[in-house]
This record gives sequence, structure tokens and C-alpha cells, in this order.
Amino acid sequence: MPLGHVGTCVSLSTRRLAEMFFSDPFFAKLTHIASLGASKKKIHYTASIPTNLPTAFLDEMRTHFSIENLLNNAVKYTPEDGSVEFAVTLQNDMLRCSVKDTGVGIPKAEKDKMFSQMYRASNVKNTVEVNGLGLYIANEAIELQGGKIWYESEGIPGKGTTFFVELPLKIATKEDIERQQEKNAAKK
Repeated sequence: MPLGHVGTCVSLSTRRLAEMFFSDPFFAKLTHIASLGASKKKIHYTASIPTNLPTAFLDEMRTHFSIENLLNNAVKYTPEDGSVEFAVTLQNDMLRCSVKDTGVGIPKAEKDKMFSQMYRASNVKNTVEVNGLGLYIANEAIELQGGKIWYESEGIPGKGTTFFVELPLKIATKEDIERQQEKNAAKK
């Protein structure tokens, strides 16, 4: 995790949950960040994000940190010429994001430890300098919003890993959006 995220991590526990969440700029920013990292490593990056996602209430900072962490990890642990796929879907007021890579995978024997504080998988311990907090914090941030995060991996290099994030959404009404726009205008 980049050092700049330390302040973000500390403040995760104190932020309020019910922020207005505008999905289009949010996902555009995440996609842009991920594509830059993938491009530097010559990794093929694709994103599948519906254009009709609603505006909803969600903690934008927590959600952004969590998904960005998964995307950064996918790029970090995928070799050159590999691929990273980011997909977003909405079903029954549940937002689901998936991050799939063709990286080193996660050993099956370590499945119960991956979201533990300061834990790094044995197959990457000495390959990349990180502190082992990213998945722990991402998991906490998603669970604080009533969501869940999990992954699937065969533990085989090249087959990679797919992480999933699922969050319940309270869809914003037209009145909610107008109130938020008034608040934003008053701040200027």
C-alpha cells in the first residue's frame, strides 16, 4: 500500500456512512488509476461498468480505498503481458465488483488468513515490498458498510485470483440528489 494511504486508513473508522455516491465519476476515476498502473507493467486491463448505475448512498472513501487496493494488488502480482479485468454489476440493490487477474494466485492453505492484519501470502512475501494491511483494511471498510469481500483462487501461478466486493445500496431519490447538489453549491 502506498504511503499516502496511511492517513486514509486511519480515518476509515471515523467517517460517516451515508454519503451520496455518484457512480459514474467514481468508477471512471478507479478505472483510470488501474489502467495507468497496468499500462506501466504492460498488463492488458479491461473494465466492464454499466452506464445505468444509480446514484446511491455509500461511503465513497471506504469503497474507493477497498476497490483501489484490489486493483493495485491485481496489477502488482500479475506479470508483464498478463491481464486484469474489472467488472461492476447491480442486482437487487446490491453492487458487485470483481477484480480478476492472471497473477501468482493465492495458496489454498492460506485462504483463512488473507484478510488478517499484517498477513502476506507465502508465495509473494519477498517479491514486493508492502506491509500486509491492504486486504485487512479493505475487508473492514466493506464490512462496516454491511457488505462482504471474498476471493476465489486455485493457487496456481498464471491462473490468478478473482476478488469480489458486494455492497448493499440505498438508491438515492430525486430529492436526495437535489439536496446534495444544493449542499455542494453552498460549499463553493
